[in-house]
Amino acid sequence: MLNIPVIAVFLIVAGAFIFLQFKLCNAENGKKLGLILPAISCVAAVACTVGVVAYSGVKMSSGVVAYDDYGNVISTETVDVETDGSSLVSAAAGCFVYTNIPTIIFVLEYAIILSSKKKAQTEADELNKTQIQDL
Repeated sequence: MLNIPVIAVFLIVAGAFIFLQFKLCNAENGKKLGLILPAISCVAAVACTVGVVAYSGVKMSSGVVAYDDYGNVISTETVDVETDGSSLVSAAAGCFVYTNIPTIIFVLEYAIILSSKKKAQTEADELNKTQIQDL
């Protein structure tokens, strides 16, 4: 169960990153600076995915303990649990997609801002052309 303060902090942090991406894209070197946050986010997603693959590939063991009616231990047994390849691939793919959500948001924001800047520049060039032709 999530608390309201946890959700509020998450939304504030997410909003701060989106605002930072907006400021970076609108800077003078917006084409280069706007790619900083998507690159960092993508590297973090790859690191998380590598961590999931590394952890899932480890052979794990689980203990099984049997108790009698009075709570006394009857027997203990250690069972080795192996992961199969399909679960490893699906876990890695799911982790990669899920952790790349911020990357997708940052790239979309980058594309929208740059296209609007390009459109504004094109309109300004057209206006200058018509002013020159009027002379």
